[in-house]
Amino acid sequence: MKMLVTLIFMPFVWGFVFADSWYFEQQKQQDSFTFGQTEVIRVVDATENNQYPDYSVIILHDGNQEAVLKGLTFDQIVAFGEGKFLLGVSNSGLTDFAFFIVRSTGELLRANLHHDYIHYCSQSATLRREWVTEEPLVPEVSYVRQHNEFNEDEPYVFINGLKIKGCDGSMVEVLRKPSQE
Repeated sequence: MKMLVTLIFMPFVWGFVFADSWYFEQQKQQDSFTFGQTEVIRVVDATENNQYPDYSVIILHDGNQEAVLKGLTFDQIVAFGEGKFLLGVSNSGLTDFAFFIVRSTGELLRANLHHDYIHYCSQSATLRREWVTEEPLVPEVSYVRQHNEFNEDEPYVFINGLKIKGCDGSMVEVLRKPSQE
């Protein structure tokens, strides 16, 4: 009887053991993305650990290295706000961060972890955290303009909100103006 139960459940156990297996080639891979005067280099360094590689994003502006952001990576990256800002998103559970927003000159403005408050369409034990569409990102951005007493022709412009298309087709708010309480 014990043997019969083992034979019946073994395929299920075997499937769980290998359900989330992956390995990277033991190398350092760099991919470059250009947005006007800004070049973004995505680095995946699996030379020392090919299961959990080191991730980083390098920002170059006008050919000068402005930032090295360790621990960040992305599946997709897009410029918005007339190219002044970049949004990187990740559907991978191998990185801690679901998305980040950075200025085109390298200043990190926001990095959000994968969390329970994010709606996932599919999720695995470690590898997959699908929350954003795999279609090219098209951010919806809203702005607030304020009077500039020093230059009447150039008001101050602030981002009021930022939405992108989620994995289920709904719009996901990744940045919003804090509520006035």
